Amino acid sequence: MEQLIKSEFDAAVPDDFDKILEKCRTSGWEEKSFSAARRHENKRRGSSRAGFLAAAAMFVLLIGAGAFYQTTKLPADIIQMDVNPSIELTLNRYGKVLECQAANTDADPIVGEYKLSGQSAAQAVGKLTNALVDAGYVTDDKNAVLLSVISDSDSRAKKLANKAAASVRSAANDNGIDASVMTQHFTVSDELTALAKSLGVSYGKAALIKNFEGLIPEYDAATLSKLSIRDLNVLADEYDISGNSYTDFGTVSRNGYVSVSAAADKVSTALKTDKKTVSDMAYRVSAGVDGLEYIITSKDSNTLYTSIVDADTGKLIKSTASALKDDSNAGKTDDGKTPDSSNTSKPSADKPVTTAKPTTTAKPAATPKPAATPKPAATPTPVVAPKPVETDPPSTGTDID
Repeated sequence: MEQLIKSEFDAAVPDDFDKILEKCRTSGWEEKSFSAARRHENKRRGSSRAGFLAAAAMFVLLIGAGAFYQTTKLPADIIQMDVNPSIELTLNRYGKVLECQAANTDADPIVGEYKLSGQSAAQAVGKLTNALVDAGYVTDDKNAVLLSVISDSDSRAKKLANKAAASVRSAANDNGIDASVMTQHFTVSDELTALAKSLGVSYGKAALIKNFEGLIPEYDAATLSKLSIRDLNVLADEYDISGNSYTDFGTVSRNGYVSVSAAADKVSTALKTDKKTVSDMAYRVSAGVDGLEYIITSKDSNTLYTSIVDADTGKLIKSTASALKDDSNAGKTDDGKTPDSSNTSKPSADKPVTTAKPTTTAKPAATPKPAATPKPAATPTPVVAPKPVETDPPSTGTDID
């Protein structure tokens, strides 16, 4: 920097002292006067340059320090941490915490426990994880945490999400808990803002809920907003969501939920009580008013039965029956034509209940193979006459290879 300033100064103020001395000589000055004047000028010029360089360097340093101070104080990214308490960390572009605030009332005592300003995002979420464990919000069973990074830089957001997730899992592991951490990053749109406001949830939870649109046949944002982060993590595993750069670290605990096989047994028992013999039982997980639900389907010769079981209690909520459609007309409209597939949305496929085996159907008798037709007598191979010597044919432009 000093060298650059010196070069610019020399260019702006050229050294013309020798030219001035030459003019003095022609005017009759004595040489020793020239030497004394030269020494005085060099000393004065050196002092002036040194002072100028020092002042210029100080000016540049002050500007740089001021710019650095401003960039460390300007908000650049946001990390939202959702369990049940919802916490928001505002970061500068260097990943340091500028502010930590509670996004709902449950988070007030958690946020008030630590002074996080100036710490890295990883340090902050690690300490917040310890506080959530101490308060009983993160346990072996309730081990799901959602980390959402709001940023206009995809690369910076990805790094923040990965470091924060590693810090949460490390802090939870220190407390003997294997945490399941969901991460996502995005920029806030008007649509997402409106959804978060209407549901009364964080941007992160609203973005996660939006990911299920088009995947869950009974999709309803208001119903999904009432689910816990753990419930949403289970749904994310079932439907394999990928929007907003979604990533899942660890495995969500399903302790406390009724197993699918137990729910299927409940449905099977109820149908047998009604003297129904069914097969091909399948299930999918969905969202209900009171939590997760298993939707279990089964059928007999001409009826499809759909049953809903509460995943938390195992209670059979309701069961409906509908006539099966004739397979010969499946996929056709009333006039017998195949509909335009471009306007058809693919429903979420139900998963078979592996513990309930369908009735085995006997294999049809093998059809005997037809008698082999005798081959005709082989025709004697004619004697091949020797080929005449061939000359190179004219080029046809065809690549025989």
